[in-house]
Amino acid sequence: MHKVVANSTPLIVLGRIGRLDILKELYHEIFIPTAVYREVTAIGDEACIQIKNANEWICVERIRDHTEKWILY
Repeated sequence: MHKVVANSTPLIVLGRIGRLDILKELYHEIFIPTAVYREVTAIGDEACIQIKNANEWICVERIRDHTEKWILY
């Protein structure tokens, strides 16, 4: 299976409508950069809580190779 990296848009939109499960069903596991995690959890709304509680399948990773950073955004 391919490694799936997500930006903030699908997390925010699906979190707001209570359907983060769509991402889990499609990919089983997704990876997000630390900056994306900070962005989607900064508000403290219901979507934020859902994302924080999805830590078994949403994996937060620090970008190590900044030359390839553009791929993740």
